[in-house]
Amino acid sequence: MEEIDYGITDEVEEGQACVMKSTVINTSKEMKSYSDFPIQKEYPFYMHNKYVDKYFHLYEDKFGLKKYIRFQTEVKQLSQDEDFKNSGKWKLTIMDKKTNTIEDVVFDAVMVCTGHHAEKNIPIFKGLSDFQGKVVHTHDFKTPTGYEGKRVVVIGIGNSGGDVSVYLSTRRGSWIIHRIVENGAPIDMVRSSSVTVAHPTINDALPNQIASGSIIVKPDIKQFTTFGVEFTDGTFVDDIDAVILGTGYIFGFPFLDKSVIDVQQTKVDMYMLMFPPNLERHTLAIIGCFQPLGAIMPLSKMQSRLATRVFKGDVALPSRDEMWAEIHHRRLRQNVESQRHTIQVDYVTYIIELAEMVGCNPNLRQKLLTDPKLALKCIFGPCTP
Repeated sequence: MEEIDYGITDEVEEGQACVMKSTVINTSKEMKSYSDFPIQKEYPFYMHNKYVDKYFHLYEDKFGLKKYIRFQTEVKQLSQDEDFKNSGKWKLTIMDKKTNTIEDVVFDAVMVCTGHHAEKNIPIFKGLSDFQGKVVHTHDFKTPTGYEGKRVVVIGIGNSGGDVSVYLSTRRGSWIIHRIVENGAPIDMVRSSSVTVAHPTINDALPNQIASGSIIVKPDIKQFTTFGVEFTDGTFVDDIDAVILGTGYIFGFPFLDKSVIDVQQTKVDMYMLMFPPNLERHTLAIIGCFQPLGAIMPLSKMQSRLATRVFKGDVALPSRDEMWAEIHHRRLRQNVESQRHTIQVDYVTYIIELAEMVGCNPNLRQKLLTDPKLALKCIFGPCTP
């Protein structure tokens, strides 16, 4: 179900993910492709959002997917059908946004693919309500038009915050990484474990802007005044025209009963970040509700492959106790206590975990005997889709 016809638009809609006009993806096309339809070779390594949009439409055309999508349809509620204990079926209450008609449809299984970059996270800062300048979240920021010559404070050093800054406020800093390494290869095709503490910021221009003084890095916000900002190190900046909140997003599933999935401060209990562990029948899967250190699309596809196999009965999930043990273990591996890191995963580790369950993870020991050249490329080369 889709609330809107998908694509890149100039309008901002609450509750819908969007990008700035200038947004360029921070994962290379080689690592971002779906495995059954590589991104076109003539496309650049790091694609502008319009190329990503084109790729989605090409994928849709290749596999004839559009006929299965109901546009302008809002999901009002997803609930277990009356005979769920035996059938595992789900009742979907939907509304046609063109006619406002509501209907119930029953499905054998459901995959929820709503993502986690739609609902803005608006933190509370002392004095912000008294600030007389403009306050906007990066979700609503499309172009820099109207900000020329303005003094702007950006809160947050994620990828969106790093794209729009003058004074850049950050609580704990971040590793800033260029898209291209010394030999001209995309950074995400070079395996590295040196940066694992925090989710890195991918930005080519930011280091130069900091070095030249066009962006000034500041610590966390202590409080706002009518026209200024005081930081936690005691410094103060006055005559601020605008504040841009690059403070990320919160997520939830308002159409689902909390007894099925309950999100608390972006923490959610799901086996393999996919399956609610307490369901009597595992016919519901959440797809793409994670923050990868790498590209999300191949991981979401591998999740989808696992979900369909579980629905069909080809793969059996472990016992409820074992699923809860995995959930607790994953929580203990969380590196940083913050909203952004509760659903963080390492690309290579997570896709191998999923592939093992699907049954498609290659046996590299055996491959060393039959095709050592390929095996060595798999072991020491990039983990491409």
